[in-house]
Amino acid sequence: MNRKSGLLILVVLFLWFTQLQSKELKVAFVDLDRVMREYKDFQDAQRELNSLIAEWERKRDSLKAVIDTMKRNYEIEKPMLTDEGKAEREERIMKMETQYRKYILSIWGPNGELKKKTRELVAPYSENVNRIIKEIASREEYDLILNSSSDMVIYAGEKYDITDEVIMELNKEYVEVAQIPGIKLKLAIFPFIEEDEQSRRSQLGSRLETLFASAFKNSNKFELISNSAVISEMQRQNIRAEDLDVVKCKQIGLLLGAKYFILGSVKKSGEAVQFIAELYRIDTGEKIMEVEGEAPNDQSALDQEAIQKAKTIDQRFKAEQ
Repeated sequence: MNRKSGLLILVVLFLWFTQLQSKELKVAFVDLDRVMREYKDFQDAQRELNSLIAEWERKRDSLKAVIDTMKRNYEIEKPMLTDEGKAEREERIMKMETQYRKYILSIWGPNGELKKKTRELVAPYSENVNRIIKEIASREEYDLILNSSSDMVIYAGEKYDITDEVIMELNKEYVEVAQIPGIKLKLAIFPFIEEDEQSRRSQLGSRLETLFASAFKNSNKFELISNSAVISEMQRQNIRAEDLDVVKCKQIGLLLGAKYFILGSVKKSGEAVQFIAELYRIDTGEKIMEVEGEAPNDQSALDQEAIQKAKTIDQRFKAEQ
């Protein structure tokens, strides 16, 4: 705690003691950082915002790539162009750059979409936190509630900590989407990790991803995030299929707005293909279930086995919740 913060808290406490005089001061502490991490509605809103940001960044990167390609092609073809042709190409590039700048401003500018969506999606929950804390203060007659996650507080005894109470109040009305009939959960399926050279040559990882995706298309529990969106985000973050792990999948899944993801591995063993598929929950990183499959090194047999195992996950999902 710096000197300024220490002085501030002393002044606050002095004023309260002076005002209340003989009345005993009732103080509580709340860890606001933890509250926001565990406030489920806020986290849902934050994930939705992250998903939007990822979309905006993809479009931004796409526009930039187009401009870079136009410039590169222009430099290559410039010696062969007439003055009129050069002027025309330069004008096209300038228009594209103007469009790019306008897009950046429309999203990240002072009055851009990011600010609007943050206010729309996240701000109401921040206000709700303040409201709940005030209600608890009024109900339990606290004179002062301090934020223990700030540098104003060095130590707060557990008996003064009301963080759990605040979180419980905030999450009272939260309902898991999985509990609402008819509402589907977003699912991201990643390429299966190819564990041997034969699997890599046969591109079994991408094939299994495609097979699992086809099995989930008609699921009444899951809404499948497109393969192109998953691959695009992997490329944007320079993550190769062989580098995938739970942490990276969780990171990508959050940006895509997924609630669950499937990550698996595949290898060839003699004349057979063996694979494992694991279903994870995005918010906790918890593995919900695992299925194993094995089929002869035959396209039809592998297709059938993969689709059957994917359906097993879909069918067992409710029982695992």
